[in-house]
Amino acid sequence: MRLAMKVVPMLALGLATGACSGGGLADVLGGVLGGGGQGQAQSGTVTVEVQEVRQQQQQIVVLTQDGKTGPILYDANTQVIYNNENYPVQALEYGDVVDMRVQQVQQGYYTDLIQVCTPVQERQGGTRRSAAPDVYRVEGTIGQIDVSRSMFTLNMTQGGTVPIYLPSNATTAMRERLREYREGDYVRVEMRALDQESAELVRWGWS
Repeated sequence: MRLAMKVVPMLALGLATGACSGGGLADVLGGVLGGGGQGQAQSGTVTVEVQEVRQQQQQIVVLTQDGKTGPILYDANTQVIYNNENYPVQALEYGDVVDMRVQQVQQGYYTDLIQVCTPVQERQGGTRRSAAPDVYRVEGTIGQIDVSRSMFTLNMTQGGTVPIYLPSNATTAMRERLREYREGDYVRVEMRALDQESAELVRWGWS
């Protein structure tokens, strides 16, 4: 979901296998996406990877398990569910693996229900904190520490390395704790994405 980091070592693109129960999109839509013919089935559940959410067109561009891409329509009635919680469609992120309940409509294909199976940050090693959709809990070992730049790198337990910066308004205690850590120390942190390659520390530790 809403974590836009794409650190290269953290994610090999492609659908996660065994994450969801649906079939390939082409199986349900008759190969319409990617230039196929007229679909045989009128509705069904498919497992796809989110590529883009086009809010103005109310479309979700998806990637199928057989490599086809195409748009699926949504509207205000479309539900997005993750861990039994509801989210807006705009919370979907590039790389999220989802189950979509899809039906054929006059304008193409429409989804009214999206079950998030594997959020992109979970595939990258992070866990979303339900209390704050833009904050993520990660753990691993300290790599490089640069006190002068108020940053460190974190080698995450599930693979990949991400640079984490202290916020500009970091407390003295937060800065002192950075000075206390050494390379190889195990830590748990809460962070939020700054851009596609780095994050900002929210707080040290979580339980």
